Amino acid sequence: MQRLVAAGYHQHQADPTTFLAGVRRADFRWGWGFTRLHTFVLFGRVEHASGDNVCEFTALALRWAEQAKGGMPRGFRTGAAVLPVLVCNTADESAHEQLSRRPAKHFALFELPMLVVLSQGRWATYSGRVVWGGVYQDFLRAQQQLVVGDLAGEAPDMSGAGRRAVMSVVMSVAMASMVLFAIGYWFVYRLFF
Repeated sequence: MQRLVAAGYHQHQADPTTFLAGVRRADFRWGWGFTRLHTFVLFGRVEHASGDNVCEFTALALRWAEQAKGGMPRGFRTGAAVLPVLVCNTADESAHEQLSRRPAKHFALFELPMLVVLSQGRWATYSGRVVWGGVYQDFLRAQQQLVVGDLAGEAPDMSGAGRRAVMSVVMSVAMASMVLFAIGYWFVYRLFF
C-alpha cells in the first residue's frame, strides 16, 4: 500500500465489509487523446480463490468504482480503470482460467482483475492484448506491477507496445485537429455571419 501512496494514489474509503482497502488516482495525458483516467485499486481477501470469486469480486469493484468516481460522466473525456486485487492462500484452476480471459468491455470503464496467491508468492492477471482501452494498457500494466512489487508472476504481454504508441500519437493529432477546426470554424462564422 505504501508503494501505491508514494506513486500518487490516495487512500479512499471503501466498504469494509467487501474490501480490505482501496486507493485511487487520476491522470491526464495528451497521449491518451486528451482524456483523464481515474484508476482504482481495490483489495479483497479469500482463503481459496475460484473463478466465481474472481467474477464476483470484480463485479463488486466495478460497481463501487462507478459510484466513487464522481465528476464528469464516463465517456466525456474521462474514464475509469479498476484493478481488483484478490488476495488468497490457494487458488484453483478456474480462477486462473477466469483471469486468462479477455476482460469484459464496458463504456469508458476498464477492468483488469488480479490474483495474488500468498502461499506461492505469485500473482496472475490477463496478459494478452487489450483493444478496448488499449491506449491505457502500458499505464495499467505499470500500475499492476506497482501493486505486486517483487512477487513473481505471469509477466504481462507487452507485444504491440509500439503499435499502441503510434495509435496514441495518431489519436492526439486527430483530437488536436478537431479542436483547431472547431476554433477556426467559430472564427469564420463570427467574421462572416
